Amino acid sequence: MKNSMYFLFFLLTNMNLLAQEIKYKPVFINQCTKEEDKTVTWNIIDKKQRKPLKKQPFDVEVLLPRLGEFELVYDFNDAEHIKIEKTGTTIDTIFLEKIRMVYLVSHPPILLFQDCSTNATGKITDYYSSGKIRATGTFENGKLTDTLKKYDKEGIITDIEIPYKKGNRLLHYYKDGQIKEEVNYWKKYKKLYYETGKLAEYESWKGKEKLISYFENGTLKRLRNSKKQETFSKEGILVDKITRKEILILERLFSFNRDDRNHRFYEYDWEQYDEKGTVKCKIVYYESNYSLIDFPDSLQQIAQSSIDKTTFYQKGITYKKITTKYLKEDNNYKKWFIIYRKENEEWIEEETVAVEDFFLIFEKYITK
Repeated sequence: MKNSMYFLFFLLTNMNLLAQEIKYKPVFINQCTKEEDKTVTWNIIDKKQRKPLKKQPFDVEVLLPRLGEFELVYDFNDAEHIKIEKTGTTIDTIFLEKIRMVYLVSHPPILLFQDCSTNATGKITDYYSSGKIRATGTFENGKLTDTLKKYDKEGIITDIEIPYKKGNRLLHYYKDGQIKEEVNYWKKYKKLYYETGKLAEYESWKGKEKLISYFENGTLKRLRNSKKQETFSKEGILVDKITRKEILILERLFSFNRDDRNHRFYEYDWEQYDEKGTVKCKIVYYESNYSLIDFPDSLQQIAQSSIDKTTFYQKGITYKKITTKYLKEDNNYKKWFIIYRKENEEWIEEETVAVEDFFLIFEKYITK
């Protein structure tokens, strides 16, 4: 009898714990086939900690740490806001987009809208599983011929695309209807706005490329063109400057390979300053025009292997430097960083570190 009571208590306790678990399980429906699509890649992002919660790629559900708001990302570029308000398992039916953009590899590349794998034609409306409209627009053989409007699950408009002969105009909105982003491919510019309506950034690629961004109080934040980027603090003090110049120009121009003639290499000089505007380090590195980022926002955005030389300053005076050297190892040459300190106007070698340790070394000396 006593054992039976213990077993019953154990069973009830575990049932109670299971009932308190919070799980989320999305079910993706292909609107064209009307069937579940189990091949969709997805994850849940904790909006508080900004980290993915899915443990294994093939998991069909996720154990959540709490009730509240999360972000479902799926199909590589789609995202939806979700709100979990009860314990147990929440099963969410997601209709995959019916109207999709596809790029055809050509010269120049061609952008088409497709409806169930065929070029979109006529007025087409896409829906959420709730029955609310996700998107609606008019097309002709894959080309947008009238305004395309997109909505979120609550029925609030998020995007508008207006077609023009020389290039479309795109508008992206905040929840309250204030414009968040405007892209005009006809006039070749992009504008970003704060929720207050103030201009955050203006970028133009008509003629000479340029970018200007502002803090919300209206003070200048960043200036950029094809050769230089300068970033300022809210007080107007220069905090970093990156300049670049093309190298190996003759080798590129006289190459027999057509692709090589379009492949540009640059030398970058990156200067960082303290809150008083005094230089604290200079970095020299090399990148090509195939790099995803022309001018980085952080050191982690450039490859450690592309860094050539770094100089550190204390109160504007050089005290440490890092250079590169190739050393032979197992019949191969490997790149290393050599650290020097300055003593009585002479550079004294301190240590040799691996390329992959550069970020750690940089943080060590930049904070001194």
